[in-house]
Amino acid sequence: MARQLINNQLMNYHLENNQLINHQLINNQLINNRIKNRKLMNYRYIKNLILICSLFFSHQAVKATSIDWNGQYRFEWAEVDSTDLTGSGRKSYFLHRLNLRPQIVVLDGLRVLGSFELLSNGYYPNDQMGAWFGEPLSDGPSNVSQTTRQAQQVFVRELYLRWEQEHGELWVGRSSFDFGLGLSYSRGLGLFDHFSDQWDLVAYKIYSGNLSIQPMISKPIDLDPAQGSSATDQILNILYDNQDSQSQFGVMYRKREASPTANNAYRFFDSQVNSAYTQSQASTDFKATYTNIFFARVWPEFAFQIEGGFTSGDTGLVTQTQEKIELSGYGLAIEMDFFSKDKASDWTYSLLTGVASGDDPNTARFEGYSFHKNYNPGFLLMNHPLGQFDILTSAAYRGRSANGGGLLPTSSSLDEEAVSNVMYIAPQANQKINDQWTWTNQFVYATLQSQSSRTPSNMMSKDLGFEWDTGFTFKPHDRFEWVTEVGILSPGEAFKEGTLNHKTGVTFGFQTKAAISF
Repeated sequence: MARQLINNQLMNYHLENNQLINHQLINNQLINNRIKNRKLMNYRYIKNLILICSLFFSHQAVKATSIDWNGQYRFEWAEVDSTDLTGSGRKSYFLHRLNLRPQIVVLDGLRVLGSFELLSNGYYPNDQMGAWFGEPLSDGPSNVSQTTRQAQQVFVRELYLRWEQEHGELWVGRSSFDFGLGLSYSRGLGLFDHFSDQWDLVAYKIYSGNLSIQPMISKPIDLDPAQGSSATDQILNILYDNQDSQSQFGVMYRKREASPTANNAYRFFDSQVNSAYTQSQASTDFKATYTNIFFARVWPEFAFQIEGGFTSGDTGLVTQTQEKIELSGYGLAIEMDFFSKDKASDWTYSLLTGVASGDDPNTARFEGYSFHKNYNPGFLLMNHPLGQFDILTSAAYRGRSANGGGLLPTSSSLDEEAVSNVMYIAPQANQKINDQWTWTNQFVYATLQSQSSRTPSNMMSKDLGFEWDTGFTFKPHDRFEWVTEVGILSPGEAFKEGTLNHKTGVTFGFQTKAAISF
């Protein structure tokens, strides 16, 4: 717009100037050259003055931008009666969190977007758990005399440029993205999501009808400007979205390569139960591929969604017997919703089921797979760490929880457990009481995929047990939701860890949480 304004003003001036010059040549042939030159200098002066004025006003138009804000404030209280299932390990916590997402509109189609975390948790500084009530001053007075809370820093989670064009858009900066059911990729935009991933990337999304193709280059690790000390992701996201038929089909392909200097995959395997994985072996290039496929379709009385994830590749590590340690895992999640033919019915029914492969400790390959930690089929199982050992072998996926990277005790950890090494089924039945209240019910049953004991000879059971979650959802407004629920777990024989015969007992959890969006 600013450039068009300048061009129009210059065009009008040239037309007017030419008319004046022609008139001057016809009617002033007897005027000497000195006078003629003086006139021309005056015209140049007027021209320059007009140009300067037009640039000034155009510059004011370019500076006119707008900043839009949205975000979320969330608070939640959770309590679990016995996290180790022996009658002890009780935990209770209250969290609150504020997230601000500004959008700076520079020009039509050109925006700068960000995500700022204002309340963070010291044990989960790079996640979006939120700060807990009662956090003491790090260098404050006596615990019983202080009245000042610990000041919080502002963390920049995302900041990127987004340039929208007629048939595509460019992304540059630190951003996040979703895919499918959230099996592997989640932006953490759900009301009660506690985790999200950020990517330093350059991406371009191409639109063609219902089809979008988005190639991306990301730099997850860059230890030094010198070559040979970084890791790179090559990502391709393809999505077909047909609103008329209410169907979607997508493919997410990611290839990660890391140089030997940047390849510290041994830290991943240090957390695993397989003694064949060792830190002492020299590593070479890490080369792995991660593929996710998603399909969804909605019919008048039924909705179906499925996402599968697959990993393969070479970790660059070898075992003590010089065998290559390779990746070979898979995960599958299915969600089905059933709609009653009777439109007046208050009941809705759903079914969640899935499987995540577990590692076989008798092979050099690592066959384990983990869902994103935001994907929670149950309130207790596969959400809160339970029992007296890492029963789901998910330590490698959640090892960043405590300062220094070690695991927190079950009584001190928040809901950081991941769906890993498990097969589950979770039917749901919800009743809409009125426009604001809904009664929710969910039943969860799960079994292990692979024996996860640190001592395989114990012949562990694979039964993880049965859980019932029930509660109420209060939603008086589209931007406000309050959830209160109770979960009761009857743990299975797998928690006893075979002949070690750990004590187990029924445990329960309670949580109430609310989110305000703006």
